[in-house]
Amino acid sequence: MFRLFHDNNIDFLGHKHVFILVSVAMMLIGCVGVVARGFNLGVDFAGGSLYYVQFVNPPSTDEIRASLEAQGVDSEKVTIQPISSGGRAGTGQGLLVRLPADASTADETAGIGIQKRQVLKALSTFNAGQTNASGKADFNLADEAEIVNELSHAGVVAEGATTPEVIATSILAHRNSMPKGVYTSIDEVRQAPSVPPAAADAIVNAFYAGKSDLNQIGGEDFLDLMKRTDPLGLKGDAAAAAAEYTALRDAFIQYRDRTQSGVVSSIDEIPFGDVAPQFRESLGERFYVGAFNMTSAESVGAQVGDDLRNRAIYVTLASLIGMLIFIAFRFEWIYGVSAVIAVFHDVPVTLGIFAIFGWEINLTVIAAVLTLIGYSTNDTIVIFDRIRETLRAQRRDSIEQVTNDAINATLSRTVIASGTAFLTVLVLVLFGGDVLRSFAMVLLIGIIVGTYSSIGIASPIMIWLHKRQRARMPAAAASRADAPRTAEQAARTARTAKTI
Repeated sequence: MFRLFHDNNIDFLGHKHVFILVSVAMMLIGCVGVVARGFNLGVDFAGGSLYYVQFVNPPSTDEIRASLEAQGVDSEKVTIQPISSGGRAGTGQGLLVRLPADASTADETAGIGIQKRQVLKALSTFNAGQTNASGKADFNLADEAEIVNELSHAGVVAEGATTPEVIATSILAHRNSMPKGVYTSIDEVRQAPSVPPAAADAIVNAFYAGKSDLNQIGGEDFLDLMKRTDPLGLKGDAAAAAAEYTALRDAFIQYRDRTQSGVVSSIDEIPFGDVAPQFRESLGERFYVGAFNMTSAESVGAQVGDDLRNRAIYVTLASLIGMLIFIAFRFEWIYGVSAVIAVFHDVPVTLGIFAIFGWEINLTVIAAVLTLIGYSTNDTIVIFDRIRETLRAQRRDSIEQVTNDAINATLSRTVIASGTAFLTVLVLVLFGGDVLRSFAMVLLIGIIVGTYSSIGIASPIMIWLHKRQRARMPAAAASRADAPRTAEQAARTARTAKTI
């Protein structure tokens, strides 16, 4: 077997007091970071909304905050940070916009909907010059549920048989019956039959009609709009129209969302292939290229966040208890307690570093912490297993000497295993993108701290507990425990130890 170290004899336990002091210092620094800055809890735990926005030419953070402030959002509580495109070739730049849960709204679902509306209205101000309806939704892409929602939000109540659902159905039927199946002006909604003036006012206030945003339109909306406007004149052949517009939709979405990370900067750059010239001309008449695309929106209510946070704590504690029981059963309770204390040391140190640097703690981080617990415990078990085998072969040696010999014997394995894991996780940190970065950062820190604690924390604690146990044993029992083994048993133990 390949070994990095041969016949090494490092006195690790001679520096156990230094290890303990370093660990205490790291934990104190982490506690100071938690007290001073607190944990930067993600939406998963704190509740609120998280929006991933891709810009063609991103505005400054101050401009975004000013736009949010104009929509009634407390910009001091908003987190805005740049994000990478995950290695994709898009020329735009992504931003993450996070809003805490709105405590002033009793209905969490309604509060989240209001927040999303505010963010969209704020970001729509950067489309100035493309449409005169900044902050409003595109009515030509609206469906019945969106119209009903706006009518309900505006307080339009049912009168007789005229419910919001009936009004929405009437409006959509009128829109689809218009030339090209779209409104050219939102005021045309007032001409729809059976639409009360209050409902028409609500639609005019919430929507605009005209050109649609090519960066924010979804694939199905794009396909539906192409079928309604029929720029290639294929309505006479429904099957051919469906196939042709579906292929154009797929080419557009593939290019915008996968190649360009969610945004395009020009209609002319989209590779539609060999398509009739009038199709691009129709796109120019029907669409404009907006400044941004909200590629993802995540929302968690405050109550759900509290529940997730409590569950994360319970799961972490349960994993520690499970490790304690397993190791105590597999070895002795001394080893189990030592391993769990070492792992318990690793978790606060890692989370303390997150608190100091203000890195977000979310469910992905908790998953990484649980992975770290398993990794660190495995490393500790390897050393403990060698200690147990060495104790059988070297009964007359002190527990410090036996532990030092065991650590030195497994040092090559520890360095190779931890080193390869470290390099793998380092690649994820550097090139894995924002989605994997928090997970990889926990493991990167945890591999270093976990390897250190297996040697510098678990082993000294095990020795201390071992000595206390021996001090309480009757003299005769201690003498029998220290009795030499037969030569055959010692040789068998030595052969077994070489395989680890």
